[in-house]
Amino acid sequence: MVPASTLAGIDDQPAISADRDWIIPANVLRTLATSGNPFWYRLLVDDNDDVLAVSYRGYSPPDHLKNAIRYRDGTCRYPGCTTKATNCDLDHREPWPDGQTCADNLWALCRHHHKLKTFDHAVPIPHEDGWVWDVGGTILTE
Repeated sequence: MVPASTLAGIDDQPAISADRDWIIPANVLRTLATSGNPFWYRLLVDDNDDVLAVSYRGYSPPDHLKNAIRYRDGTCRYPGCTTKATNCDLDHREPWPDGQTCADNLWALCRHHHKLKTFDHAVPIPHEDGWVWDVGGTILTE
């Protein structure tokens, strides 16, 4: 656990592992936190250790998030595509690093449709009912 007060420079509390087996001194912690290492999870807890929020800062989703996205989507999210999600890439709707690696920003796209999106041949557009795709002026819906 990393105290926010330590990251902010307010105090020098060490980081403590979840199993309480090891610590990281405050000065080392601040160096690690600003190193650009993408493998950080944010776990926000209150004074009673109740979890308030969890987020992941890296590009590639961890296994539990991959499994959740593939289960949720079932198939490629491109309209009409039936490629199983287990055979799909997990794509950031809003590109990383601006877009977070989280369930709300990830979806299963088969490699073909992922490339169409990446190279702007098919552009997903947020819509009140989900997403629509602009494919050369033709709008496809899910």
